[in-house]
Amino acid sequence: MLDTKPRWGNECPTDWKITFLKSEKFGSTVMAFHFAKPEGFGFIAGQFVDLTLINSLEMDDQAPSRSLTIITASFEDDLIFAVRFGIGYSSEA
Repeated sequence: MLDTKPRWGNECPTDWKITFLKSEKFGSTVMAFHFAKPEGFGFIAGQFVDLTLINSLEMDDQAPSRSLTIITASFEDDLIFAVRFGIGYSSEA
């Protein structure tokens, strides 16, 4: 479960809870993360959210939050975020 804070200004809800569905690997440095879109969650293409992990077992020096761009269209059922990892990253953990 993640806590999200859309960057829309004062006219939007401040917190949404979303559920992780799956991840996909694209090449050696890009991962896409799929989440169920909550009812009533609207956005404009290119907007981003602050994602905060709740009760995560693993953290790095930037955790538990990240700002990520939504890469899905607003009419799609899932929310998808893509992340490019640095050189030396391996998703084969």
